[in-house]
Amino acid sequence: MKKINSSENIRYPGPESKKIISVIRELEGSGTRTFVTDPPPMVLKSAKGARLQDPDGNEYLDLFGGYAVANVGHGHPKVIEAICAQARELIHCTSAFCNPVRANLMQKIAEIAPKGLNRILLGVTGTQANEVAFNLSTTRSNKKEIIAFHGGYFGRSNAMVAISGTARIRARLGIEPRAHFVPYPYCYRCSFGGCDNPDECKVIDYIEEMLSSPASGVGNVAAIFAEPILGSGGVVVPPDGFLRKLSQACKEHDVLLVLDEIQVGFGRTGRMWASEHDEIVPDLMTIGKGIGGGLPVSAVLGREELMNFWEPDIHTTTFLTNPLIHSAAIAAIEVMQEEQIWKNSAELGKLLLNTLISELDGHALVGEIRGKGLYVGIEMVKDKKKKTPAKEQVKKVQSQAKEMGLVLGLAGYYGNVIRICPPLTITRLELETALEKLIYIFKHM
Repeated sequence: MKKINSSENIRYPGPESKKIISVIRELEGSGTRTFVTDPPPMVLKSAKGARLQDPDGNEYLDLFGGYAVANVGHGHPKVIEAICAQARELIHCTSAFCNPVRANLMQKIAEIAPKGLNRILLGVTGTQANEVAFNLSTTRSNKKEIIAFHGGYFGRSNAMVAISGTARIRARLGIEPRAHFVPYPYCYRCSFGGCDNPDECKVIDYIEEMLSSPASGVGNVAAIFAEPILGSGGVVVPPDGFLRKLSQACKEHDVLLVLDEIQVGFGRTGRMWASEHDEIVPDLMTIGKGIGGGLPVSAVLGREELMNFWEPDIHTTTFLTNPLIHSAAIAAIEVMQEEQIWKNSAELGKLLLNTLISELDGHALVGEIRGKGLYVGIEMVKDKKKKTPAKEQVKKVQSQAKEMGLVLGLAGYYGNVIRICPPLTITRLELETALEKLIYIFKHM
């Protein structure tokens, strides 16, 4: 490992960044992350590929990807070209009208969709896509109840907060829960006391009991909402085969399986879709984030019989079929197809995971390192036996990383997981440089 010169550290925030933060805080209503002070919010001026620059001229390697959005990299030339060309042609088109860009995007999504998910409803945000999936699930029959997982995150609308494992946010907004919550198969923090064989994960048995027992308190379940890998919950990777067993349980009990691939899909885990690792196709699947190439695009994909029972005008919003953002999504999908970026994620993901495990697995503050592709989490604990979350230490790592030119994300039930999800276009050299700095930080704590 090369020697790191800590004297070259960035002093963040610089004067220009401070000015921008100050202006926003003076004018913006509270409730956004802008008002978080530890650490202070990142201020960006420009971005290219896997590199970011703040208004003071400091450069950073992006290991966060803007919440796993920059799958094809920041400012990919093909995406920029598509946006500029479309801006000269047609910027806005109401969803009540049709346009060729909308048709083209649907065709491109159909090309990469899992087999059998042949109908599409477009959206703008991931929250909106999940809400559409929720409404589809609960209006097709008299079944209204939902099962969701501890630590799950599906967005910030009322309905999505109600089925997410975020009681703090529900309480603050006065929203009642609308799901039966079950433990995620989180082997490091197993809710069932641990198991010697991950193949015998007790979560499926628990769900089977909920669905079949007249004494479980669960009524007519419309759908189970799940993330193939728990994202904001801490990059929790379920045991191999879990999704396959979950899918089978849903089929046996006539319950829809809704998979949220918004954060972990579109090449992030080394496959086009994370559910491919278990070789399953859900009933409904939501996509977003990276698929927009940096602009807000989302969609629900589903089987025809689940997507064709609504009458016209049930699903609409002003910018639902905006041709400008759709042009970026078309370009992003073409970049993914032409450059086969998921292969880079698979290859460099192995380098990332193996290097971290090799260098940090015995570290006193590292409880577990886990992930798939370029989606990796480092769970930090103060006591390995008790697994006490190291909340302050994880913030220190994030802050020191920023000083050394790395942008990291945080996640986890207790906010104690370093979340690494860089642009999938990051180069081997960039990733190796980032790893050297990150490992240096841990070894000098």
